[in-house]
Amino acid sequence: MALLCLRSAFKNVARLYEPRTAIYLDLICKLSRDPDHHLRYAFLSSNSITLCTTMALTVTNMVNDGGHLGLLDVLVASFGYLSNCLESTDGFTWVIQSVKAGLLTAFVDASPHFSKLDPDDRDMILHIVRDILPIYLVYRSVVEAIDGTMSKLNDSPHRERILGSMASGVWTKFHNLVLEQLFTTMQATAVKRTAVTCDNVKVPIDAQSAKSQCLQIRP
Repeated sequence: MALLCLRSAFKNVARLYEPRTAIYLDLICKLSRDPDHHLRYAFLSSNSITLCTTMALTVTNMVNDGGHLGLLDVLVASFGYLSNCLESTDGFTWVIQSVKAGLLTAFVDASPHFSKLDPDDRDMILHIVRDILPIYLVYRSVVEAIDGTMSKLNDSPHRERILGSMASGVWTKFHNLVLEQLFTTMQATAVKRTAVTCDNVKVPIDAQSAKSQCLQIRP
């Protein structure tokens, strides 16, 4: 019922700023608070991560176009659910879903408005990029998905928005970490083409070392 109400509100984009939208999001977040509760799994299996990410991206675009200030409450509530639930189960599945749905674009384009938010709400949003996403950069598919988005966010007006905001430090650190992991992934891929597995004790030590480097990046 909560998701039905939220999706219904999302269809009426012109009135997304109304308090009921943020209330629906907050309700879903509260019902998902316990990491081991069946309701959290029920919402996740109903595509709530993609829905909330898409909503955050949509609201961000509306705010940047001069939309109603009430949209900021919806923005905070959308990011609030993601901050609470992205690390559910193995985390990998939900992080990939959110990144592909536009998580980083929403974060970057909303960053000029972070100064208008309550400090706790702002820190909750920064927590996603500062603390949650870096954990999953050990997965090659996550790094590649993020890199695909990063290349677009380096262009205007995205770049100017994030670098001129109070989130620039968090973003720069995250961006550099992604580049570092991407380089490691590319290096591991290159080494893997030449690395071999052999029971022969005469196999050069360098080949065994290369194999070890390959295994540092998860598929």
